[in-house]
Amino acid sequence: METVLDDDIQSQLTASEVEALATVRSMLTPEWLDKHPIFVQVFSAQPSTFDIVRFLIPKKLNPVDTLSVMDTYSVLRSELGAWTLNDPTVKEFLLSHLSMINPAARTKKGRGLIFVKPSNMPSKFESDWKTQAKMTLLLLEVLARDLASLRCGIAVVVDMRDAPFTLNAGQGKFLRALVSNAPARIKAVYILRSPWYLAPLLKFASVFVKKKIMDRIRTIKWKQLCRDVLDPDSVPVHIHEKAKSKFSVGAWLSTFAPSTPDQPLQKIEAASSEPAAIPLRKSGHHSRTHTAKPKTSRKHPKIKLHKSK
Repeated sequence: METVLDDDIQSQLTASEVEALATVRSMLTPEWLDKHPIFVQVFSAQPSTFDIVRFLIPKKLNPVDTLSVMDTYSVLRSELGAWTLNDPTVKEFLLSHLSMINPAARTKKGRGLIFVKPSNMPSKFESDWKTQAKMTLLLLEVLARDLASLRCGIAVVVDMRDAPFTLNAGQGKFLRALVSNAPARIKAVYILRSPWYLAPLLKFASVFVKKKIMDRIRTIKWKQLCRDVLDPDSVPVHIHEKAKSKFSVGAWLSTFAPSTPDQPLQKIEAASSEPAAIPLRKSGHHSRTHTAKPKTSRKHPKIKLHKSK
């Protein structure tokens, strides 16, 4: 990462950002805080510059919108509960390589990157949308600690090969809340190896997500992705068999002190250790082990749509 947010980021901000930051602080009156106790619980009565800036920049320096989305986000965070990067569940989820980031990676437009491979979903998390939500939010918060990602936005690369999907109203509700209130802007979603069921999947998502967000989703070929969007050296090998980055999630997690909640990131370089084989979910009577080269099975998965109880 080029610029990491810390407790003294004022010097890294533009004059307009400093002015908008001061306006947000002036709006945090005792009367307003009394009416928003969850906000105080999550951010405290005196939010740090970091806490405000990671919402202020994505909201285009609009103080009213910034305070509103921070309030909504605080409720979202309180519902999901706290976590640490060294929590066993967090580690298990991240080491499955379902969703991951390479903190040093950027698109050609300077956007931070989240890589997703749904076929890596561990069976124990398939119906646990709350854990999925926590992990998605964690990755966005990690990228939101970088000024370049805040200013340029974030891109998501999804490899849909052999991707099973189970959708329910709870996931849809969270998706809408996440896109609208997360401390980062998702500016583009690139879908590799689009499956036959993508159209109904996107139709389902469009019920919960604004049109301008849906318009940012596009299918793309690997060669075009590497030519127009990013450097293949930045894509972890766990995500695509033609990727080249040997970034290690385990090495990255080891840079955090045990049991430290929401620890600010330090400057992290991409690790170079070889990826280890990770046991994945069982399917029928067979189990799979994830390596740099995925299996070539192209069976069509079933899409399940569940109504919330």
